[in-house]
Order: sequence, then C-alpha cells, then structure tokens
Amino acid sequence: DSFKAFVDLNPAPRHVGLAVAPYHLQSIKASVEEVIRTAGSQLLFFYAWQAADGINQLPGHGPADFVPWLKALAHINYQGFVNPFMHGNPTPEELSTAMAKACAYLKDCHTRAIG
Repeated sequence: DSFKAFVDLNPAPRHVGLAVAPYHLQSIKASVEEVIRTAGSQLLFFYAWQAADGINQLPGHGPADFVPWLKALAHINYQGFVNPFMHGNPTPEELSTAMAKACAYLKDCHTRAIG
C-alpha cells in the first residue's frame, strides 16, 4: 500500500522515484513482482538482492528465483540498472568470484525472462 500511495502522490514522478530492494520485501513477505508493477515508470533503481545470509544474498547464490522479477521489470519496460548487492564482509577474492557467478546468473535469468 505504501508503494501505491507514493506512486499516486508523487508530485515529481519524472525526477523522484523508487529504488526497490527485494531483500526488504521478502522480509515482510511482499510480492516483489507486484511492487515492481506498482512502481512502474517511477522505479528508478533495482537492487538484485535477496533475503539470505552472507554471499547467499547475491543473485544465483541464495534461494530466490530472479526470473519472475526480471519478467516484471521487462513488463514495465524498466530501463535502469539491476545492481547485485549484499551486506557483509567477504574477502576481495570471495566477492570477485561471487559477483562473477551473480552476473552470469542474472544474464541467464534475463534470457529466460524475455524469451
């Protein structure tokens, strides 16, 4: 409801918008796809971040299927960044390897999402 209220009341939708972090949406059991559709053209940034511990917060490491999220982004013609994100303190080597896997996973999900 808060996303809908923001979108409806936003006085400057061409300049002010939303950043969506699925991690937080999953924590409250909200539908990531529904929030993406609600935000529509006011979605300016998407964190590719899932509710999990450590490296498993990154795409392709934890349990979340990112294909439906990327389908929803395609449905609203999202043109912004999809940024892999996590909290924590992995070593540079761990993070480099994990990010390579996350990016490859997101590319595969994108292919599956748009056909």
